[in-house]
Amino acid sequence: GYAALVREDLDGGDSPEPEDVRRIETSAIHLLGLINDTLDISKIEAGMMTLEIEEVNVHALLSGIDVTIRPLRERRGNHSHQAIAAGLEHIRTDGGALRRILVNLLGNAHKFTHQGEVLLTVSTETRESGPTIVFVVADTGIGMSPEQLTQIFEAYTQADASTTRRYGGTGLGLTITERLVHLLGGDISVTSTLGVGSRFVVTLPTIAPPE
Repeated sequence: GYAALVREDLDGGDSPEPEDVRRIETSAIHLLGLINDTLDISKIEAGMMTLEIEEVNVHALLSGIDVTIRPLRERRGNHSHQAIAAGLEHIRTDGGALRRILVNLLGNAHKFTHQGEVLLTVSTETRESGPTIVFVVADTGIGMSPEQLTQIFEAYTQADASTTRRYGGTGLGLTITERLVHLLGGDISVTSTLGVGSRFVVTLPTIAPPE
């Protein structure tokens, strides 16, 4: 926060300092994200993550997520689309956990895609265990090899070192996403082709199980 204040004071001048302060601010944000993700994964692994089950308006949730993702989408020059099944209004789940799942997946989709397409599809299915809601996030980004897919949900792991250097990240986003999906009683899968894009599928019960 202090770096942001200093940068605002310096912006508009001819001095190179604003860019230096911007680097400090970016590094601090990255470090804060790493600390928060580490704390969250520790809580999940220790069984200390509590859920707050409530009625969630799916359209309102997705609208809020779109606002959050928009700056990244615009920076990457991507086009995004949503296809939501007719009649899908509310589900009972932890709205905060679901929001984080979708923000992580959509954020990654836009981060690893440049001047491409990101599609979010939301539909319903009926399984033996009961009615479910299915979120599919597909992109036309850099994709992953079969070897990279085998470790995609491992903590502190990204596709490879060059990906980390180029795109940043903590390597915990997908780990947390997978754990949250399981906490909500669902499952997550991924398919990907290097150089073509990736497709994540999250399936959740429309009524989350009690803790």
